[in-house]
This record gives sequence, C-alpha cells and structure tokens, in this order.
Amino acid sequence: MNTRTYKWLVARGTISVAIDSKHVALEPDPEGSAYCVLTAQDAREIANIITELARTLWEASDKLPEPQAVVEADSRSSKLRTASGAVSLIAHESKPLIALAYDGQGAPMLNVTQAVAFVQLIERMLNGLPKE
Repeated sequence: MNTRTYKWLVARGTISVAIDSKHVALEPDPEGSAYCVLTAQDAREIANIITELARTLWEASDKLPEPQAVVEADSRSSKLRTASGAVSLIAHESKPLIALAYDGQGAPMLNVTQAVAFVQLIERMLNGLPKE
C-alpha cells in the first residue's frame, strides 16, 4: 500500500492525515494553541479524505469486524477515544468553525471503524453549525 500524506493549513494550526497498512493517522498541530480551528470547508475536505483513506484500508483488509468506536457526544461537542488518547471536536456557538483538540501521545491512529465514526462526528458538527 502506498503511503499518502495530506496536510492542511487550517484557520488555526495545521492538520496532517496519512495512511499506513491498518490506520488513518490524524495529526493536529495547533502551533502553540490548545486546539486547531477548522472552517466548514476545511472540515468537509478532511472528512472526504479520511473517508477515501478508510475505504482504501477496508478494501485492502481481511474484512474482519473491528471493535466499535468509543464516542461521547452532546449537542455542541464530541469526543472519539483512541488507543493513545481522545480526539475532541467542538462547534463554535455563532460562527461556522470547529475546534479540534487531541489529548494523547503521538498521532491518533484510527482504525477503519474509528475513521468512519470520526467522519460521522464531523458531519454531525457541520449540520449544527451556523451558515457561512
């Protein structure tokens, strides 16, 4: 499998997305802040790439079931647990922005199930954002 890496300069910070043989690596770099800030367009683009990479992993896998993703969510925020920490998404109250934070060690490595759950969380956040 070819290694592919994507990198975004978002409203605050940078976010890299890469793939290895079993995981999608999501690497937020808030560049000195507590979190990255994504515009709605940033979030859509990242969700599309993660969807594509998760599909690539699934098609190359042995199709065995994976454990369910562990998610905590309320109306304005969501948290996805990974083996190394938690990825949090928080919708802005009045602007079409999403904060992304990670409280673990190293880059969060998402299996296919976690990658799908992350994309669903992004889509849920986008649906609740004020219009641009």
